[in-house]
Amino acid sequence: MLLRAILITQKAGTSQTIDVASAGTLEELIGTDKDKIEELTLTGKLNTFDFDFIKTMSNLKLLDISSLTNTTLPASCLANSTITTVLLPLSLTAIPNRAFYQAAITSIYIPETVESIGARAFYGCESLTLMEIPQGVTELQSAAFRNCKSLELVTLPQSLQAISDRVFRECSALSQIRIPKNVDRIGTEAFHSCKNLSTVVVENPSELGDNAFAYCDELQYFCIGEVETIGSGIFTASKKVSVY
Repeated sequence: MLLRAILITQKAGTSQTIDVASAGTLEELIGTDKDKIEELTLTGKLNTFDFDFIKTMSNLKLLDISSLTNTTLPASCLANSTITTVLLPLSLTAIPNRAFYQAAITSIYIPETVESIGARAFYGCESLTLMEIPQGVTELQSAAFRNCKSLELVTLPQSLQAISDRVFRECSALSQIRIPKNVDRIGTEAFHSCKNLSTVVVENPSELGDNAFAYCDELQYFCIGEVETIGSGIFTASKKVSVY
């Protein structure tokens, strides 16, 4: 549904569809039109040089790379970019480290082929408000969504097995989270300083890392199953919390 809705918004004159038959040739194919394009659909295959060029396209707001043949993307591929909407390749298996580090994205389509979201992949994406992580993802690596200050709603899949250290630290708009039963580890400072987090349901963790829910000022309801290992200071300064 997201894919269809985004494509309907494309505007004639400011959108282009380009087939990149040889990776590394996007700059040549676009030429002098680079600062005119607001919406760009790409097919074929891209490499690091192509992504570096995309980040110089000053008016680009929508990037549809869903039909690329890439199964992987370069680290930091769209870091610090001003693009607001991205549709990732439907064949993608992992979102790399720092992929969208401090980028301006507000919405993103993640395909169900993705199994892992890399370290700092969305770190500092302060305009991102909603994240639906698809079935198939088994791991959220360190600080993957740290400092996403506007992130209000996160849906975690049943396939998820681990939430690494500081994954959601300083996601200050997040108000509630349900952590599925297959997650056996919640890492150190995973939800540290989530100032508006009020409700947490944890179905079946075996380990809660140090300071996992520290400085969660509004945390009141914490429902948890049996835990084998509880780290130190998991509720430091979370003064309102009641554990059920």
